[in-house]
Amino acid sequence: MQITLLSSDSGTDPGKSPLETVLEINYWCAGEVAYEAGDDRTLSALSVWKRGYGRCGEESVFAVNVLRSAGIPARQVYAPYWSHCDDNHAWVEVWVDGNWHYLGACEPEPLLDLGWFEYAASRAMLIHARRFDGERKAWNYDTEEPESLREEEIGSEGMVTMENEIRRYADGVQTLEVLVLDEKGRPVPDLPVSFEVVNYAAFRPIANCHTDMEGKVRLSCGAGSLHLYCGRQDKAAEEILDTRRDSRITLTLQRNIEEYSWQEFDMIPPSDRTPVARRPDAAQKEEGARRLAALRTRQERKRKAWENPDRNVFVNEQKRKSEKEQRMGRALLKILTAKDQTDVRLDVLKDHLSGAMLYAGTVPEEIFIKHMLNPRAEDEILTPYRRWFQHEVPKEAQERFRNNPESLWTWICQEIRECPEHERSTVLTTPAACFRIRCGSRRSKAVLFVAMARSFGIAARLNEADGTPEYWKQGRFMAADPNRRKDCVLVLRAEEPGTWRYSQNWSLTRISATEQKVLRLRDEGWKKQKKRFFWNPVPTG
Repeated sequence: MQITLLSSDSGTDPGKSPLETVLEINYWCAGEVAYEAGDDRTLSALSVWKRGYGRCGEESVFAVNVLRSAGIPARQVYAPYWSHCDDNHAWVEVWVDGNWHYLGACEPEPLLDLGWFEYAASRAMLIHARRFDGERKAWNYDTEEPESLREEEIGSEGMVTMENEIRRYADGVQTLEVLVLDEKGRPVPDLPVSFEVVNYAAFRPIANCHTDMEGKVRLSCGAGSLHLYCGRQDKAAEEILDTRRDSRITLTLQRNIEEYSWQEFDMIPPSDRTPVARRPDAAQKEEGARRLAALRTRQERKRKAWENPDRNVFVNEQKRKSEKEQRMGRALLKILTAKDQTDVRLDVLKDHLSGAMLYAGTVPEEIFIKHMLNPRAEDEILTPYRRWFQHEVPKEAQERFRNNPESLWTWICQEIRECPEHERSTVLTTPAACFRIRCGSRRSKAVLFVAMARSFGIAARLNEADGTPEYWKQGRFMAADPNRRKDCVLVLRAEEPGTWRYSQNWSLTRISATEQKVLRLRDEGWKKQKKRFFWNPVPTG
């Protein structure tokens, strides 16, 4: 991406200060990218720029890259989940004149420290930034170091260090101290404690911190309610805490995980605060609105004109193919997500079509299209790998895996090591890379199973609810891991089924020894006031 910032309406000049440069860059960003909701996969900054739109996480990735390219230190900041309503939000902070300042990505204002989200941010229980150097440092709560330089580390996701920024946005921030004891009253060191808020009808984690050698963990958070959970083996502890009243709490691992009952509770979000930043005057507002209107018009023209050239080439090439391959080519394009349509590459389309056509007719066509031809398993980057796997893995091994797909999962678990300290759980390693370096997270290994299975003529998928790798056999999908087979049926009954919407007013969470995981279920309605789920009641592995 090459960016020229010269004109007064779209860029900067060498005589501008860093603050003025930031403001001008964000105006330029607004002329290139606008907001639109999308799926969970985060596009690259270049892809967002090309197509001209993205969700808030993608807008902020784009803006951070542009700012850094212009020599401005910048980072993405997240409210992982709001405490007063559903959803979350991402924006940008820039380092200017010795302090961090915030701005809405591709949402320019005449001044820094302005944004529609500032009231919402002041009601958040936690706001974080991420540092990708993999280095953890001790944080001194009692230091007199200037606030602008203070970074409270609240845990890590593999190589990523999470930094707590709530003090910059909210009043009444509390320093919460949690002590975890075992059944005999002894401190429990190095135990993950999940701090959660209610969002989308479930407890959603905003931070996961490990206890120190004294069994303690501390966290700065907003003045409101939190749900705390920790577990080890078959014992667990949880509590709903109002930090306005209590800043210290002891959790004792003593209750069996199975021992749950109905409990009523209130979750209280923090109160919002009056913005502390300087506000633009009437002239600044008028000029800002004029500039933004012009830039948005330009962005809309760009967006409407965008067509993925690789997709267009694929469509034209298909016109010279056989009728059967043309039909499967159309099916391949149709099954891609709307986001995939905008950035999928030609080599990806050709590889997945040609690699899958070798096994056309081996399973029902609907299963073939959705679970063999389909190049997507989860939220991974789409890459060409089918022909590579078909060439790289010996034919006899492919045949063995086709005859016994469970052996493919066993091979992956034995050969692909997990290196959580060098990864990030939310970033998937591509299938070919995972295979070559023999390393990947559990999610990456699950995607690798689907990729290799489909390459070898096995219809495969990840279970939508819990991500279990599954393969098609004898007219149904079966878990590749025998320990994750759905061998029970859960039946829910609703007196007024029309009022119950999944992730709006109800959800299901799977509780294990160390975590609570919300299931990703589709709300496809109720049949005769009932809803049935195939269920694996004892999570293992």
